[in-house]
Amino acid sequence: MTAQVLVATAVGDRFLVRVRGTAVRALVAKRRPTAAALRMLPGRERQATDEATFPIKVDDLLPRSLAHTTLDLYCDQGGRETRLSFPAGLRNEVISFDGIDLFPFRTAYGNLSLSLFRTDRRPPLRVTILVHQLNFSGGKTTFAFQLASVLRSVGFDVTIAALWLTSTPMTYQPPADVKLTYVDSQMLQDPGEPPLSLKMPDFSASDRTIAKIRAYFSGIDADVLYVPDYDSPLYDLVLDSLPPRILSILGDHNPGRYGATLAAGSLPVAQPRNRLFYEAMQRFDAIHTLNPVVLDAYRSSTPQPVFCIANSVDTGSGHSAQFLQHRRIVAAGRLVAGKNFHVLIRAFSGLRTQYPEWRLDIYGQGEEREALLTLIRDLRLDDVVTLSEPTPTLLDEMRSSSFHVSASAAESFGLTMAEAMSVGLPVLSHHRNAGAAYLLEEGRGFIAGSTSVESLAEAMATLMRQIEAGDPDGTVRDMVALGMEFMRTISSRNPHFWQSQIVQLYDAKIEHLYARGVTSELVEHAAPKTR
Repeated sequence: MTAQVLVATAVGDRFLVRVRGTAVRALVAKRRPTAAALRMLPGRERQATDEATFPIKVDDLLPRSLAHTTLDLYCDQGGRETRLSFPAGLRNEVISFDGIDLFPFRTAYGNLSLSLFRTDRRPPLRVTILVHQLNFSGGKTTFAFQLASVLRSVGFDVTIAALWLTSTPMTYQPPADVKLTYVDSQMLQDPGEPPLSLKMPDFSASDRTIAKIRAYFSGIDADVLYVPDYDSPLYDLVLDSLPPRILSILGDHNPGRYGATLAAGSLPVAQPRNRLFYEAMQRFDAIHTLNPVVLDAYRSSTPQPVFCIANSVDTGSGHSAQFLQHRRIVAAGRLVAGKNFHVLIRAFSGLRTQYPEWRLDIYGQGEEREALLTLIRDLRLDDVVTLSEPTPTLLDEMRSSSFHVSASAAESFGLTMAEAMSVGLPVLSHHRNAGAAYLLEEGRGFIAGSTSVESLAEAMATLMRQIEAGDPDGTVRDMVALGMEFMRTISSRNPHFWQSQIVQLYDAKIEHLYARGVTSELVEHAAPKTR
């Protein structure tokens, strides 16, 4: 009988694992990435002849020399090692011992692994998150604020660094206890001096700005630097300036690249932007993706470690959406061509006669704003379609809506979809969207057949009809419940996933530097310290 875990829990200073299986001899914990094995014999207590109990001393799993480790669990059955599956009923949550946090977690293949993090080893790591600007809404800026909040919640010292500060006030306010800084500013420009431009894959800046970028990153007060996908020569400018002790993480938030990779099954590198990103993947210490649908393709594109952690969503303490009580569709995002708001507006226009009580409210800013306003006027939708500026109360707007639509041609993750799911709002998108392919699968959302106006209108009509009828068969309610639980799981585990991933990567970086004979001054902050 293949071994299976019956119990995995904390008992005093031990982590107890009870296994059922034929001829169970030992529990084997293999440490990543070396696969060095720790073999543990069962305790004397046996519940049945085919069961074995392993009371594991946590200090044995995490030696004092390590800040963090991850172990994959196997069972020795008569000399044959079998991987242990994640037991039913066990949740992804932290178990705290004296000075050690232990995370039993389910791997991508459904197996049981343990990640251990020593909380009494050293002062918090300093993480800097790079953004182009802080002043406008957008996926990367929103992500930076959310990631900063997550990292602060697990004890990191976090700074958000803007490359370019403008005079426009910020749309959203940064999290508390997160430091803000900037490299250069519009307000410091000399007359006639060009501003910093990141219209990718091009990059342009004055000599003064380039000198400031080099100076900032060469003297950066950080241990870890997170750089989003600004596909441009900025990558080399940053990495060439960065001290070797800094762990550099490259994050990909490019929706088009996710969609193209999902369609092709591999990372497309023919386009200049993708080529720059591919080359950067070879230089950064690690690569972060938001969506597991591209994980295998990215891992085959670089020898560097690639990991996936989805966006977290903090919904606050507000109530869930009362979607059956409203006749309102909500959408949000940058007003650019790829978001397909013109498709959404045309689709809604075709349904106006059939569903006269409904309205469409769109929140966003961008270069397509005037064109979209003209389209609304031309279709005579002024009284039922609004185009509003981004709002920090978007979640409250979602709670007073019937469903959310993302007609975007491509999404890396789909943050507004995730936000809608988190507050219990039904979500509609289409099958070519990589974000929808991950978030809405397994009955968590409605999927239109294509990106056409007709297909989107048909899917919207189906959902509108179901809501007007009061969701008689519970289809929408079931979908909402699945979506809320999915996002609740992601958001609850992400802080510990980020903590585990960063510390593991940082320790590996420092060990590599020591192995190369890098002087101690470069890695001073990494030296083990006792509080």
